[in-house]
Amino acid sequence: MTHSERKRRLLEMNEVEKLYKHYFELNPDIYFYDKKGELYRNWQEFKKLYLQTCNGSITLPDKEPTYMGEELDENTFFNEVESDVCLLMNARYCPPFWHHLNFIKIMYVLNGEFELNISQEKSIRLACGNFVIVPPNIEQSVFSYHDDDIVVNIFIRASTFEKAFSSLLMESNELAGFLWKVLYGKDDQSIIWFKCTSDRYLDNLILEMFEIIEKSGVERNFILISSVM
Repeated sequence: MTHSERKRRLLEMNEVEKLYKHYFELNPDIYFYDKKGELYRNWQEFKKLYLQTCNGSITLPDKEPTYMGEELDENTFFNEVESDVCLLMNARYCPPFWHHLNFIKIMYVLNGEFELNISQEKSIRLACGNFVIVPPNIEQSVFSYHDDDIVVNIFIRASTFEKAFSSLLMESNELAGFLWKVLYGKDDQSIIWFKCTSDRYLDNLILEMFEIIEKSGVERNFILISSVM
């Protein structure tokens, strides 16, 4: 599959995203904190707020269509012991529930844009070509609400990141400070935002990672780590 073919496939909305879009179109205000200002950290809290504020008659399922939890841990996404990197698309129109992760996250905008909320007062809009590194344990919510958005999540075990850069972490320079910030930052100032324009090299690297993730064997993990680091 060529890169352009894979990108076209990623642009296609799946059934869950179509369902999320339907919910969004019926009650859009609760997806934006500057309009409703109410937080929700899981599907049940979102469902309660949605049904309280929606004018139309609609039924929401008891279980969330995609995982929504206050804490996203390694056991949820790293299914294999030898897996150090996880790659997946952010579901379009998924409600922006508040959560934190116990691993490192890189988000890359392959197409379109999305909003990263760091608090009720602070949000950043990332455009095509931008990427952001979010350290563990930073509270956040993410919202992508356009059909043509392709927002890629790259999850990395914190232990893997630390091991890869252990020698550099002992240095006293700007690079070491950057790496410490990624690993141990505790507030929104620790989020690192790269405002890049769309870059063909980065685009192709991400698309190649999607191809690698479909392979099996130990070499897959090694290649993914090499691609990310």
